[in-house]
Amino acid sequence: NVLRLASLSSTAQSRRAVAARTVALRTECGTLLDKKTEIAQLHQERREEFRRETMLFEALEYLELCQLRSQLLPAQVQSAVLMLKSSLESVPSDALERLRLRLSALGGKLPREEREDERRHNDYNDDNSSSRSSNN
Repeated sequence: NVLRLASLSSTAQSRRAVAARTVALRTECGTLLDKKTEIAQLHQERREEFRRETMLFEALEYLELCQLRSQLLPAQVQSAVLMLKSSLESVPSDALERLRLRLSALGGKLPREEREDERRHNDYNDDNSSSRSSNN
């Protein structure tokens, strides 16, 4: 309506209204574009995480098939362990647990211990740093 009225009248007030509406629309478009960009980035990150998780499951499925055919090599299991270790931070915990169970069925050493040891180490350091700061 503002644009229609402004086009009918060429007063300074109508020009200001059109200019103000144009600024508001550009601001709104910029905000929407920022949100779209943020959502697209989050979607891309989730897709990469899902792809990594899918690749791990497919690798374990292949190893399980090799095991059924008695063609599983220890080096293959070790490679799967290394793949899992490199993906610890990006794989959701429920999927990680399923991967661990399947890998342990293949005789692989699970990376759980390392993650828990690291967490215990960090908790220990946090406890010590807080006790040091309270002693000072």
